[in-house]
Amino acid sequence: MSKLFKELRNYENISENLPKYALNTAVYTKLYSTARFGLNLINISDYSDEKTISKEALSLFEELKNIWNEYINDSDGSIGKYIEKIDGLRYKNRDMVSDNTNYTIVFATYQHVLNRVEGKFKDNFDLNNNSDEECVNDIVKAIMSAGKDGLSNSLIRRVVGELPVRLTKEKFAEYLRAGLSLYSDVNKNILDDFTSMIRYNSLLNDFKGTNEKYDSFVAKLNEVDFKNINEEQYDALNNRINEVSDEIDDMVTFHVILQQLINDLYLILICDEIGTEKLINKFGDEFEVQLNKLRELFVKINDYDAFVNASVGVQEEYYEKVDKLFSLNTEGFILNCYDKEEIDKTLGVVSDKDEFTKLLNKCSKLLSTSDFIELSEKQAEKISIDYFEKECDRLIDDVTNSLKSKNRYVKRAIMSGVLSSLPVFFQNLDEFTEYIRLSLESCSDDAEKAGSLALIYEIISEY
Repeated sequence: MSKLFKELRNYENISENLPKYALNTAVYTKLYSTARFGLNLINISDYSDEKTISKEALSLFEELKNIWNEYINDSDGSIGKYIEKIDGLRYKNRDMVSDNTNYTIVFATYQHVLNRVEGKFKDNFDLNNNSDEECVNDIVKAIMSAGKDGLSNSLIRRVVGELPVRLTKEKFAEYLRAGLSLYSDVNKNILDDFTSMIRYNSLLNDFKGTNEKYDSFVAKLNEVDFKNINEEQYDALNNRINEVSDEIDDMVTFHVILQQLINDLYLILICDEIGTEKLINKFGDEFEVQLNKLRELFVKINDYDAFVNASVGVQEEYYEKVDKLFSLNTEGFILNCYDKEEIDKTLGVVSDKDEFTKLLNKCSKLLSTSDFIELSEKQAEKISIDYFEKECDRLIDDVTNSLKSKNRYVKRAIMSGVLSSLPVFFQNLDEFTEYIRLSLESCSDDAEKAGSLALIYEIISEY
Protein backbone atom coordinates (compact mmCIF):
# COMPACT_ATOMS: atom_id res chain seq x y z
CA MET A 1 0.00 0.00 0.00
CA SER A 2 2.99 2.30 0.47
CA LYS A 3 3.54 2.38 -3.31
CA LEU A 4 -0.10 3.38 -3.81
CA PHE A 5 0.24 6.21 -1.28
CA LYS A 6 3.45 7.50 -2.79
CA GLU A 7 2.11 7.53 -6.35
CA LEU A 8 -1.20 9.19 -5.40
CA ARG A 9 0.63 11.89 -3.46
CA ASN A 10 2.70 12.49 -6.60
CA TYR A 11 -0.38 12.21 -8.85
CA GLU A 12 1.09 9.29 -10.78
CA ASN A 13 -0.89 6.62 -12.68
CA ILE A 14 -4.16 8.08 -11.37
CA SER A 15 -6.52 6.16 -13.67
CA GLU A 16 -5.23 2.92 -12.14
CA ASN A 17 -4.40 4.04 -8.61
CA LEU A 18 -7.57 5.96 -7.73
CA PRO A 19 -9.88 2.95 -8.35
CA LYS A 20 -7.41 0.80 -6.43
CA TYR A 21 -7.48 3.36 -3.61
CA ALA A 22 -11.29 3.17 -3.61
CA LEU A 23 -11.26 -0.61 -3.20
CA ASN A 24 -8.57 -0.43 -0.51
CA THR A 25 -10.73 2.05 1.38
CA ALA A 26 -13.90 0.01 0.95
CA VAL A 27 -12.39 -3.34 1.96
CA TYR A 28 -10.30 -2.16 4.92
CA THR A 29 -13.01 0.11 6.30
CA LYS A 30 -15.65 -2.59 5.94
CA LEU A 31 -13.44 -5.08 7.78
CA TYR A 32 -12.79 -2.64 10.60
CA SER A 33 -16.45 -1.64 10.87
CA THR A 34 -17.78 -5.20 10.68
CA ALA A 35 -15.53 -6.25 13.56
CA ARG A 36 -16.79 -3.33 15.67
CA PHE A 37 -20.39 -3.91 14.62
CA GLY A 38 -20.39 -7.57 15.63
CA LEU A 39 -18.76 -6.94 18.99
CA ASN A 40 -21.18 -4.12 19.78
CA LEU A 41 -24.11 -6.39 18.89
CA ILE A 42 -22.90 -8.62 21.69
CA ASN A 43 -22.33 -5.65 24.03
CA ILE A 44 -25.75 -4.09 23.52
CA SER A 45 -27.57 -7.40 23.94
CA ASP A 46 -25.77 -8.05 27.23
CA TYR A 47 -26.34 -4.47 28.38
CA SER A 48 -30.07 -4.47 27.64
CA ASP A 49 -30.41 -7.71 29.61
CA GLU A 50 -28.72 -6.16 32.65
CA LYS A 51 -30.32 -2.68 32.64
CA THR A 52 -33.81 -1.24 32.51
CA ILE A 53 -34.18 0.05 28.94
CA SER A 54 -37.38 1.68 27.71
CA LYS A 55 -39.50 -0.10 25.11
CA GLU A 56 -39.08 2.94 22.85
CA ALA A 57 -35.29 2.58 22.88
CA LEU A 58 -35.46 -1.19 22.40
CA SER A 59 -37.71 -0.65 19.38
CA LEU A 60 -34.85 1.28 17.72
CA PHE A 61 -32.53 -1.65 18.32
CA GLU A 62 -35.10 -3.95 16.72
CA GLU A 63 -35.25 -1.59 13.74
CA LEU A 64 -31.47 -1.79 13.39
CA LYS A 65 -31.56 -5.59 13.45
CA ASN A 66 -34.29 -5.59 10.81
CA ILE A 67 -32.22 -3.37 8.51
CA TRP A 68 -29.20 -5.62 9.05
CA ASN A 69 -31.15 -8.81 8.32
CA GLU A 70 -32.77 -7.34 5.20
CA TYR A 71 -29.35 -6.20 3.98
CA ILE A 72 -27.53 -9.51 4.43
CA ASN A 73 -30.40 -11.43 2.84
CA ASP A 74 -30.82 -9.05 -0.11
CA SER A 75 -30.09 -10.68 -3.43
CA ASP A 76 -30.44 -7.71 -5.78
CA GLY A 77 -27.58 -5.72 -4.28
CA SER A 78 -29.51 -2.46 -3.91
CA ILE A 79 -27.65 -0.40 -1.30
CA GLY A 80 -29.36 2.98 -1.56
CA LYS A 81 -32.56 1.93 0.20
CA TYR A 82 -30.61 0.62 3.20
CA ILE A 83 -28.53 3.79 3.42
CA GLU A 84 -31.77 5.77 3.47
CA LYS A 85 -33.17 3.55 6.25
CA ILE A 86 -30.03 3.66 8.40
CA ASP A 87 -29.79 7.43 7.95
CA GLY A 88 -33.37 7.80 9.23
CA LEU A 89 -32.68 5.49 12.17
CA ARG A 90 -29.61 7.52 13.07
CA TYR A 91 -31.74 10.65 13.43
CA LYS A 92 -34.37 8.80 15.45
CA ASN A 93 -31.75 7.63 17.91
CA ARG A 94 -30.23 11.09 18.14
CA ASP A 95 -33.67 12.60 18.81
CA MET A 96 -34.25 10.11 21.62
CA VAL A 97 -30.89 11.06 23.14
CA SER A 98 -32.00 14.69 22.91
CA ASP A 99 -35.11 13.73 24.89
CA ASN A 100 -32.92 12.09 27.53
CA THR A 101 -30.82 15.26 27.68
CA ASN A 102 -34.01 17.22 28.28
CA TYR A 103 -35.04 14.90 31.09
CA THR A 104 -31.55 15.12 32.59
CA ILE A 105 -31.71 18.93 32.66
CA VAL A 106 -35.23 18.95 34.11
CA PHE A 107 -34.31 16.55 36.92
CA ALA A 108 -30.98 18.32 37.56
CA THR A 109 -32.93 21.57 37.99
CA TYR A 110 -35.19 20.01 40.60
CA GLN A 111 -32.19 18.34 42.27
CA HIS A 112 -30.71 21.83 42.55
CA VAL A 113 -33.89 22.95 44.32
CA LEU A 114 -33.84 19.97 46.71
CA ASN A 115 -30.20 20.66 47.56
CA ARG A 116 -31.28 24.16 48.68
CA VAL A 117 -34.02 22.91 51.01
CA GLU A 118 -32.00 19.99 52.34
CA GLY A 119 -30.58 22.15 55.13
CA LYS A 120 -34.04 22.35 56.71
CA PHE A 121 -33.72 18.69 57.66
CA LYS A 122 -30.02 17.78 57.56
CA ASP A 123 -26.89 19.41 58.99
CA ASN A 124 -24.69 19.47 55.92
CA PHE A 125 -22.72 22.66 56.59
CA ASP A 126 -22.04 24.58 59.81
CA LEU A 127 -22.63 28.26 59.07
CA ASN A 128 -21.62 29.27 62.58
CA ASN A 129 -18.00 28.41 61.87
CA ASN A 130 -17.74 30.23 58.55
CA SER A 131 -18.57 33.90 58.03
CA ASP A 132 -19.56 35.07 54.56
CA GLU A 133 -16.22 36.82 54.16
CA GLU A 134 -14.29 33.69 55.15
CA CYS A 135 -16.24 31.71 52.57
CA VAL A 136 -15.51 34.36 49.92
CA ASN A 137 -11.81 34.19 50.71
CA ASP A 138 -11.74 30.38 50.56
CA ILE A 139 -13.46 30.36 47.17
CA VAL A 140 -11.18 33.07 45.72
CA LYS A 141 -8.08 31.22 46.93
CA ALA A 142 -9.29 28.10 45.17
CA ILE A 143 -9.92 30.10 41.97
CA MET A 144 -6.41 31.53 42.07
CA SER A 145 -4.91 28.10 42.68
CA ALA A 146 -6.90 26.59 39.81
CA GLY A 147 -5.67 29.41 37.57
CA LYS A 148 -2.11 28.09 37.84
CA ASP A 149 -3.27 24.96 36.02
CA GLY A 150 -5.47 26.83 33.55
CA LEU A 151 -8.65 25.61 35.30
CA SER A 152 -9.93 28.84 36.80
CA ASN A 153 -12.71 29.37 34.24
CA SER A 154 -13.99 25.85 34.76
CA LEU A 155 -14.09 26.34 38.52
CA ILE A 156 -15.73 29.78 38.24
CA ARG A 157 -18.56 28.34 36.16
CA ARG A 158 -19.12 25.49 38.62
CA VAL A 159 -19.15 27.90 41.59
CA VAL A 160 -21.60 30.21 39.78
CA GLY A 161 -23.88 27.22 39.33
CA GLU A 162 -24.04 26.59 43.08
CA LEU A 163 -24.09 30.11 44.57
CA PRO A 164 -27.44 31.43 45.86
CA VAL A 165 -29.15 33.53 43.18
CA ARG A 166 -30.73 36.83 44.18
CA LEU A 167 -30.80 38.71 40.90
CA THR A 168 -33.35 41.06 39.45
CA LYS A 169 -34.70 40.25 36.01
CA GLU A 170 -32.63 43.14 34.62
CA LYS A 171 -29.37 42.00 36.23
CA PHE A 172 -29.88 38.42 35.09
CA ALA A 173 -30.54 39.65 31.54
CA GLU A 174 -27.39 41.77 31.74
CA TYR A 175 -25.26 38.76 32.69
CA LEU A 176 -26.93 36.63 30.00
CA ARG A 177 -26.18 39.25 27.37
CA ALA A 178 -22.57 39.53 28.56
CA GLY A 179 -22.09 35.78 28.16
CA LEU A 180 -23.75 35.76 24.74
CA SER A 181 -21.57 38.66 23.56
CA LEU A 182 -18.60 36.27 23.36
CA TYR A 183 -20.42 34.56 20.46
CA SER A 184 -20.89 37.70 18.37
CA ASP A 185 -18.23 36.70 15.81
CA VAL A 186 -18.90 32.97 15.35
CA ASN A 187 -20.54 31.08 12.50
CA LYS A 188 -24.33 30.80 12.51
CA ASN A 189 -24.42 27.08 13.29
CA ILE A 190 -22.21 27.61 16.37
CA LEU A 191 -24.44 30.41 17.64
CA ASP A 192 -27.56 28.33 16.95
CA ASP A 193 -26.12 25.35 18.89
CA PHE A 194 -25.22 27.58 21.83
CA THR A 195 -28.58 29.35 22.02
CA SER A 196 -30.31 25.97 21.73
CA MET A 197 -28.33 24.78 24.75
CA ILE A 198 -29.39 27.87 26.71
CA ARG A 199 -33.01 27.14 25.83
CA TYR A 200 -32.62 23.59 27.12
CA ASN A 201 -31.14 24.83 30.39
CA SER A 202 -33.94 27.39 30.73
CA LEU A 203 -36.71 24.76 30.52
CA LEU A 204 -38.37 27.14 28.10
CA ASN A 205 -41.11 24.78 27.05
CA ASP A 206 -43.36 22.50 29.08
CA PHE A 207 -41.29 19.52 28.07
CA LYS A 208 -43.03 16.28 27.16
CA GLY A 209 -40.76 13.60 25.83
CA THR A 210 -40.86 9.92 24.93
CA ASN A 211 -41.14 8.41 28.40
CA GLU A 212 -44.58 8.52 30.03
CA LYS A 213 -43.19 7.51 33.42
CA TYR A 214 -40.74 10.42 33.47
CA ASP A 215 -43.35 12.84 32.14
CA SER A 216 -45.61 11.87 35.05
CA PHE A 217 -42.81 12.50 37.55
CA VAL A 218 -42.02 15.91 35.99
CA ALA A 219 -45.71 16.85 36.34
CA LYS A 220 -45.56 15.82 40.01
CA LEU A 221 -42.44 17.93 40.61
CA ASN A 222 -44.14 20.93 39.03
CA GLU A 223 -46.81 20.74 41.75
CA VAL A 224 -44.47 20.55 44.77
CA ASP A 225 -44.63 23.37 47.32
CA PHE A 226 -40.90 23.60 48.05
CA LYS A 227 -41.36 26.40 50.56
CA ASN A 228 -43.40 24.14 52.86
CA ILE A 229 -41.88 20.78 51.95
CA ASN A 230 -41.42 18.34 54.83
CA GLU A 231 -38.63 15.84 55.39
CA GLU A 232 -40.66 12.85 54.23
CA GLN A 233 -41.51 14.58 50.95
CA TYR A 234 -37.90 15.68 50.54
CA ASP A 235 -36.54 12.15 51.03
CA ALA A 236 -39.07 10.61 48.65
CA LEU A 237 -38.39 13.14 45.89
CA ASN A 238 -34.63 13.06 46.35
CA ASN A 239 -34.53 9.26 46.21
CA ARG A 240 -36.72 9.18 43.13
CA ILE A 241 -34.62 11.77 41.31
CA ASN A 242 -31.50 9.74 42.08
CA GLU A 243 -33.19 6.59 40.77
CA VAL A 244 -34.37 8.30 37.61
CA SER A 245 -30.94 9.88 37.03
CA ASP A 246 -29.30 6.44 37.22
CA GLU A 247 -31.89 5.05 34.81
CA ILE A 248 -31.24 7.88 32.35
CA ASP A 249 -27.48 7.29 32.60
CA ASP A 250 -28.12 3.65 31.67
CA MET A 251 -30.36 4.75 28.81
CA VAL A 252 -27.74 7.15 27.46
CA THR A 253 -25.12 4.39 27.52
CA PHE A 254 -27.53 2.16 25.58
CA HIS A 255 -28.12 4.88 22.98
CA VAL A 256 -24.37 5.48 22.59
CA ILE A 257 -23.75 1.78 21.88
CA LEU A 258 -26.72 1.80 19.50
CA GLN A 259 -25.36 4.87 17.71
CA GLN A 260 -22.00 3.14 17.28
CA LEU A 261 -23.81 0.16 15.76
CA ILE A 262 -25.74 2.47 13.44
CA ASN A 263 -22.56 4.27 12.40
CA ASP A 264 -20.75 1.01 11.65
CA LEU A 265 -23.63 -0.40 9.60
CA TYR A 266 -23.74 2.95 7.77
CA LEU A 267 -20.02 2.53 7.00
CA ILE A 268 -20.53 -1.06 5.82
CA LEU A 269 -23.23 0.11 3.42
CA ILE A 270 -21.15 2.99 2.06
CA CYS A 271 -18.22 0.62 1.56
CA ASP A 272 -20.47 -1.63 -0.54
CA GLU A 273 -21.48 1.40 -2.60
CA ILE A 274 -17.82 2.29 -3.19
CA GLY A 275 -16.43 -1.23 -3.63
CA THR A 276 -18.45 -2.23 -6.67
CA GLU A 277 -18.40 -5.68 -8.22
CA LYS A 278 -16.40 -4.31 -11.17
CA LEU A 279 -13.73 -2.98 -8.81
CA ILE A 280 -13.56 -6.33 -7.07
CA ASN A 281 -13.29 -8.11 -10.42
CA LYS A 282 -10.50 -5.76 -11.45
CA PHE A 283 -8.40 -5.77 -8.26
CA GLY A 284 -9.96 -8.44 -6.06
CA ASP A 285 -7.04 -10.87 -6.31
CA GLU A 286 -4.95 -8.39 -4.28
CA PHE A 287 -7.50 -8.54 -1.44
CA GLU A 288 -8.15 -12.28 -1.25
CA VAL A 289 -7.15 -12.53 2.43
CA GLN A 290 -9.26 -9.53 3.48
CA LEU A 291 -12.31 -10.59 1.46
CA ASN A 292 -12.16 -14.08 2.95
CA LYS A 293 -11.94 -12.60 6.44
CA LEU A 294 -15.00 -10.45 5.69
CA ARG A 295 -16.96 -13.50 4.56
CA GLU A 296 -15.95 -15.31 7.75
CA LEU A 297 -17.08 -12.42 9.96
CA PHE A 298 -20.44 -12.19 8.20
CA VAL A 299 -21.04 -15.94 8.56
CA LYS A 300 -20.13 -15.99 12.27
CA ILE A 301 -21.72 -12.70 13.36
CA ASN A 302 -24.65 -14.43 15.11
CA ASP A 303 -22.41 -16.91 16.91
CA TYR A 304 -21.01 -15.20 20.04
CA ASP A 305 -17.85 -17.28 20.62
CA ALA A 306 -17.09 -17.86 16.96
CA PHE A 307 -17.33 -14.16 16.10
CA VAL A 308 -15.22 -13.07 19.07
CA ASN A 309 -12.49 -15.51 18.03
CA ALA A 310 -12.72 -14.53 14.35
CA SER A 311 -12.56 -10.79 15.09
CA VAL A 312 -9.50 -10.91 17.38
CA GLY A 313 -6.96 -8.35 16.20
CA VAL A 314 -9.01 -7.10 13.22
CA GLN A 315 -9.63 -3.60 14.58
CA GLU A 316 -6.01 -3.23 15.68
CA GLU A 317 -4.70 -4.49 12.32
CA TYR A 318 -6.80 -2.22 10.13
CA TYR A 319 -7.29 0.96 12.18
CA GLU A 320 -4.00 2.54 11.11
CA LYS A 321 -4.50 1.52 7.46
CA VAL A 322 -7.99 3.04 7.43
CA ASP A 323 -6.72 6.22 9.06
CA LYS A 324 -3.98 6.61 6.45
CA LEU A 325 -6.36 5.99 3.57
CA PHE A 326 -8.73 8.74 4.70
CA SER A 327 -5.85 11.13 5.31
CA LEU A 328 -5.31 11.26 1.53
CA ASN A 329 -8.82 12.65 1.20
CA THR A 330 -8.68 15.11 4.11
CA GLU A 331 -5.37 16.45 2.81
CA GLY A 332 -6.94 17.14 -0.59
CA PHE A 333 -5.00 14.64 -2.74
CA ILE A 334 -8.06 12.64 -3.83
CA LEU A 335 -9.98 15.71 -4.97
CA ASN A 336 -6.97 16.98 -6.91
CA CYS A 337 -6.58 13.66 -8.72
CA TYR A 338 -9.71 14.33 -10.75
CA ASP A 339 -8.10 17.39 -12.29
CA LYS A 340 -5.27 15.24 -13.67
CA GLU A 341 -6.93 12.21 -15.31
CA GLU A 342 -10.36 10.78 -16.03
CA ILE A 343 -11.56 7.62 -14.28
CA ASP A 344 -13.28 4.71 -16.06
CA LYS A 345 -16.98 5.41 -15.54
CA THR A 346 -17.86 1.70 -15.50
CA LEU A 347 -16.07 1.35 -12.14
CA GLY A 348 -18.85 3.06 -10.23
CA VAL A 349 -18.89 5.93 -7.79
CA VAL A 350 -15.10 6.39 -7.85
CA SER A 351 -15.49 7.94 -11.32
CA ASP A 352 -17.67 10.74 -9.89
CA LYS A 353 -15.51 13.34 -8.11
CA ASP A 354 -18.30 15.00 -6.13
CA GLU A 355 -20.09 11.81 -5.08
CA PHE A 356 -16.92 9.90 -4.18
CA THR A 357 -15.40 12.67 -2.06
CA LYS A 358 -18.81 13.24 -0.43
CA LEU A 359 -18.92 9.58 0.62
CA LEU A 360 -15.33 9.72 1.87
CA ASN A 361 -16.12 12.80 3.95
CA LYS A 362 -19.17 11.07 5.40
CA CYS A 363 -17.07 8.01 6.27
CA SER A 364 -14.52 10.19 8.05
CA LYS A 365 -17.28 11.60 10.23
CA LEU A 366 -18.73 8.16 10.96
CA LEU A 367 -15.27 6.95 11.99
CA SER A 368 -14.70 9.92 14.31
CA THR A 369 -14.97 9.72 18.09
CA SER A 370 -18.05 11.98 17.96
CA ASP A 371 -20.76 9.32 17.68
CA PHE A 372 -23.60 11.82 17.12
CA ILE A 373 -21.80 14.10 14.66
CA GLU A 374 -23.92 15.81 12.00
CA LEU A 375 -23.25 14.12 8.65
CA SER A 376 -24.59 16.80 6.32
CA GLU A 377 -22.02 19.19 4.94
CA LYS A 378 -23.14 22.58 6.22
CA GLN A 379 -21.43 25.63 4.84
CA ALA A 380 -20.00 27.96 7.47
CA GLU A 381 -22.27 31.01 7.44
CA LYS A 382 -21.02 34.20 9.02
CA ILE A 383 -23.54 36.25 10.97
CA SER A 384 -24.07 39.98 10.93
CA ILE A 385 -24.15 42.13 14.04
CA ASP A 386 -27.81 42.84 13.34
CA TYR A 387 -28.64 39.10 13.22
CA PHE A 388 -26.68 38.49 16.42
CA GLU A 389 -28.41 41.32 18.30
CA LYS A 390 -31.86 40.13 17.22
CA GLU A 391 -31.10 36.54 18.29
CA CYS A 392 -29.80 37.78 21.67
CA ASP A 393 -32.87 39.94 22.25
CA ARG A 394 -35.21 37.09 21.31
CA LEU A 395 -33.43 34.58 23.54
CA ILE A 396 -33.23 36.93 26.54
CA ASP A 397 -36.91 37.84 26.19
CA ASP A 398 -37.91 34.18 25.92
CA VAL A 399 -35.83 33.13 28.92
CA THR A 400 -36.82 35.98 31.22
CA ASN A 401 -40.51 35.75 30.27
CA SER A 402 -40.56 31.99 30.88
CA LEU A 403 -39.33 32.53 34.45
CA LYS A 404 -42.49 34.45 35.32
CA SER A 405 -44.54 31.25 35.51
CA LYS A 406 -42.03 29.39 37.72
CA ASN A 407 -42.04 29.38 41.52
CA ARG A 408 -39.06 31.16 43.04
CA TYR A 409 -37.13 27.99 43.93
CA VAL A 410 -37.30 26.64 40.38
CA LYS A 411 -36.70 30.11 38.95
CA ARG A 412 -33.45 30.45 40.92
CA ALA A 413 -32.35 26.95 39.92
CA ILE A 414 -32.91 27.77 36.24
CA MET A 415 -31.02 31.04 36.55
CA SER A 416 -28.10 29.20 38.17
CA GLY A 417 -28.08 26.62 35.38
CA VAL A 418 -28.12 29.25 32.67
CA LEU A 419 -25.39 31.38 34.23
CA SER A 420 -23.11 28.38 34.77
CA SER A 421 -23.51 27.32 31.13
CA LEU A 422 -22.27 30.70 29.84
CA PRO A 423 -18.64 31.48 29.10
CA VAL A 424 -17.08 33.36 32.03
CA PHE A 425 -18.40 36.90 31.62
CA PHE A 426 -16.71 38.59 34.60
CA GLN A 427 -14.08 41.09 33.52
CA ASN A 428 -11.64 40.21 36.29
CA LEU A 429 -11.29 38.36 39.59
CA ASP A 430 -12.35 41.39 41.62
CA GLU A 431 -15.69 41.50 39.80
CA PHE A 432 -16.25 37.81 40.45
CA THR A 433 -15.24 38.20 44.10
CA GLU A 434 -17.90 40.89 44.50
CA TYR A 435 -20.44 38.61 42.82
CA ILE A 436 -19.70 35.87 45.38
CA ARG A 437 -19.94 38.32 48.25
CA LEU A 438 -23.28 39.76 47.14
CA SER A 439 -24.71 36.28 46.49
CA LEU A 440 -23.94 35.17 50.04
CA GLU A 441 -24.86 38.43 51.79
CA SER A 442 -28.21 38.72 49.99
CA CYS A 443 -29.28 35.17 50.91
CA SER A 444 -31.21 35.23 54.18
CA ASP A 445 -32.28 31.59 53.90
CA ASP A 446 -29.77 29.72 56.07
CA ALA A 447 -30.78 26.33 54.71
CA GLU A 448 -30.26 27.44 51.12
CA LYS A 449 -26.95 29.09 51.91
CA ALA A 450 -25.75 26.02 53.79
CA GLY A 451 -26.72 23.77 50.90
CA SER A 452 -24.95 25.99 48.39
CA LEU A 453 -21.77 26.29 50.43
CA ALA A 454 -21.63 22.57 51.15
CA LEU A 455 -21.59 21.87 47.42
CA ILE A 456 -19.13 24.70 46.67
CA TYR A 457 -16.65 23.46 49.28
CA GLU A 458 -16.97 19.97 47.85
CA ILE A 459 -16.19 21.36 44.37
CA ILE A 460 -13.19 23.49 45.37
CA SER A 461 -11.68 20.53 47.23
CA GLU A 462 -11.23 18.89 43.80
CA TYR A 463 -8.90 21.69 42.59
